[in-house]
Amino acid sequence: MTDEEVRMTLRLPRELRDRLRAHAQRERRSLNSELVYMLEAALAAVEGDDQSP
Repeated sequence: MTDEEVRMTLRLPRELRDRLRAHAQRERRSLNSELVYMLEAALAAVEGDDQSP
């Protein structure tokens, strides 16, 4: 872990965790890397949306 990274606890429903893990495996990423990728993509999508309140 680098100085720019932080560790956090995340509670997820087991079914969602399993779906995310399976998706990460299909993309050949770790679960952590897949979550970071998905969160960055989601933020990029909403940051470009000027219709949000």
